[in-house]
Amino acid sequence: HRRQVAVLESELLRLGVPRKVLDAAAAAPTAPATGTAFGSTSGSTSGTATGGSATPSGGSTGTASTAPSVKGTKGLAADEASDLGPTAIASLATVPPTATPLVGSLLSQRAAAATLLGAPATGPEPTWSAPSLASSYLDSTRAAVYAFEVVAAQSPTGAQHTLALATLAALESRAQEQESLAGTSAGPPDLGYPLPFRVTTAGAARKLAAQVLTELRASIARDLGSTDGDVGPLGALVEWLADTEVLASQWGVKLSAFPGLA
Repeated sequence: HRRQVAVLESELLRLGVPRKVLDAAAAAPTAPATGTAFGSTSGSTSGTATGGSATPSGGSTGTASTAPSVKGTKGLAADEASDLGPTAIASLATVPPTATPLVGSLLSQRAAAATLLGAPATGPEPTWSAPSLASSYLDSTRAAVYAFEVVAAQSPTGAQHTLALATLAALESRAQEQESLAGTSAGPPDLGYPLPFRVTTAGAARKLAAQVLTELRASIARDLGSTDGDVGPLGALVEWLADTEVLASQWGVKLSAFPGLA
């Protein structure tokens, strides 16, 4: 969160927000967080620029507090989800297009953190005005599904096999959702997709899993800038990016302040 504060402050200053506005937002008291889902009511408007405040939860543009939390995981999950209230995605659609991937990625971090803390943040069913947009996202998901079929095949036993099958099922479900959203604009999947290296052992399968999820995370983050402010695709991409961050963490990929962004 300290990294998020620094990056957001720099971006807001670049966009022309006066320093005194940032300082006033940092000094404002923060209401208790109650939101735990994209569609829930949030008691805190602090957080990303989409929530109407200049800083992430905690309300500070300086060094984040290092005092130990006494809230427990439930309270921490609620804090993370407090930026995901009912207007979060609609507000995200109004930020400058150059900032959409940054703020959208941060919202995905909030959702992923809430999930990892045991309180998944679920969004509303997306509505799309341009089905072809869903089709443009589908190929990267299908490529990831193919890669995890290989990962599962080369992870024949134990915990890695179980995790490979669970990850594969999650990605297949996402591909089916995207196919449904895309409708007739979705073509058939390719018979196969290129892999970055030969995968013939469980160790190589682990490496492939981490690389594929890292690349998928980056692909989704880039796609956040392709929606032209369409709330349906924006909400879906934020959710898919959050889900990918969770999947990647299960394969040992380091969590990120801004998932998918360098």
